Amino acid sequence: LRSNYTSPPRIHVPSAISESQREADTLEVQIRELRVQLQILEERRDVVQGRCFNLKSLSAPIRRLPSDVLLEIFNHTLSYGCSNTMYEPFPVLLTHVCSYWRHLALSTPTLW
Repeated sequence: LRSNYTSPPRIHVPSAISESQREADTLEVQIRELRVQLQILEERRDVVQGRCFNLKSLSAPIRRLPSDVLLEIFNHTLSYGCSNTMYEPFPVLLTHVCSYWRHLALSTPTLW
């Protein structure tokens, strides 16, 4: 009342509320759609990261060791008293590393 400003033209409050609610609803729908897209992208990222991890493991130096060298390492480990671990016998643990080590361990009678 004590200012030099004139009052703004009368706004029809119910229609302004209605318009604002429609805009909020539209934004909510867009947010839900974006969340779905985000979930899809995160799942794709996880798959790609898993593939990357598997590919990196293929180039690990341990994979380049010949089987006879690996068997020597296995046997030396047994001779140093590491044959019994807290949970499983050492040869059993070897069979859980990968299918190649499983095959080697199971086909080596000296480990058992």
